[in-house]
Order: sequence, then C-alpha cells, then structure tokens
Amino acid sequence: MHKRIDNNSEEEVVRFWNELDEEVEFALDVVDDLHAEAKEIRAAGNHWLTYAPCLHMVREGGTRLKLLDLLDERRFTPAEVRRLPRPPAVGCIPRTGV
Repeated sequence: MHKRIDNNSEEEVVRFWNELDEEVEFALDVVDDLHAEAKEIRAAGNHWLTYAPCLHMVREGGTRLKLLDLLDERRFTPAEVRRLPRPPAVGCIPRTGV
C-alpha cells in the first residue's frame, strides 16, 4: 500500500504514517511532497540521486520495485544503484534545486 501525504499535512499526521511504515508486518510506503522526499533521500545517504518529478510520480502511484521504497530509508550499495531503472531519454528532465 502507498500513502501520499501532501505538503499541507500537519507534522503529527506525517509522523503517524511514518511510524506505521516502520512496522515490518505492514507493507506501506509513505510518500511526502517532492521537496520533502528529496531531502529525506539525501539525508539517507543517497545524495547522488537527482530526485526528479517523474520519479516522484512513479513512487506516488506505487511500484513493486522495493528499491524505490527504500530510497529514503537507507544508503544504497553500489549493486543496488546498478539495479535501479534508468530514466527514459525524454519526459524525465530533472529540475534544478530539488
């Protein structure tokens, strides 16, 4: 299950969903707004990734690729980085400053 949280959500609501996400038995990925997710991914050690809007939309819609769920949870190994899908040549141009 995926839960999208918009940037107007109160901190308590975000905390509730993130704590629920941490429970191993519950398959849930909480996706915040674009900028908050980019900050979380960077803080997790994946600062090499440009978190583009198209990647955010994929994560918002839900995916079976567990690696995308883990982007904001921990630093990826080199092998995991190689397993990530490559963005299409068009339609996924990263915005600067994100």
